[in-house]
Amino acid sequence: MSCWKVRDCRQTECEGYGRKMDFCWFSNSSCDRGGDISFKERFSKYCLECDLFSRYLEEKISGPVEVLNLIRDIVGRINRCDATLEDAYFRLQHLSEKLSQLYELSDLMLSSLNVDRVLYIILTAVTSGQALGLNRAFLFIVDDEEKRLKGKMAVGPIDLNEASRIWSELSSRPMSIQEIVEEYEKRPPTEQNRAINEIIQGISIPLDQTDSVLTRSIIEKASFNNIKVEECSERDRELMGKLG
Repeated sequence: MSCWKVRDCRQTECEGYGRKMDFCWFSNSSCDRGGDISFKERFSKYCLECDLFSRYLEEKISGPVEVLNLIRDIVGRINRCDATLEDAYFRLQHLSEKLSQLYELSDLMLSSLNVDRVLYIILTAVTSGQALGLNRAFLFIVDDEEKRLKGKMAVGPIDLNEASRIWSELSSRPMSIQEIVEEYEKRPPTEQNRAINEIIQGISIPLDQTDSVLTRSIIEKASFNNIKVEECSERDRELMGKLG
């Protein structure tokens, strides 16, 4: 059975035209339906719904409806498995990229004995687009002697205008984490982000001041996300005002 003969096809450029022993569903391409798509895609989308394919089964096999439905079910299961495998591939690729970033970070951190440089590497990883992609990161340390939480270091823009400028520079000249960290060797982070570092390093909060989100995160050992302004303490609102 040939589609060109049954349908009186005149598309002579088709590779299956004139071949009596070749079925259209075995052709690599077809002018009838499906174009130059893969066999699997053409077979599942077109052949299983084609009257020629149905008639072929009817001629060769008894009970064509049952057989055709069985084939449709099998092809459907195969397509679903393919979709699952493709999704798993992309997830594994994403995890592989993250593991590569972690390796790069750990290698950078182990390459230095300078505490400030290591801290800068950590904050850079948090703010880099390749990692978490946050626009700013602040580091606070606990002073056990004074029982206070103190600002240590900051990475990021001071306001929206600076953020726009930085994102514009990064989009025109994307940098790896390694390249960003190398900037530290040229200019320490406090010089790169002097304004925001001055604000952060000026923060000193008593640990017993439990109305601040910063001290609560230390005492409760918990993270706080998307906190409403009206739920923040006066000190926290004052800090947010300084940081824009």
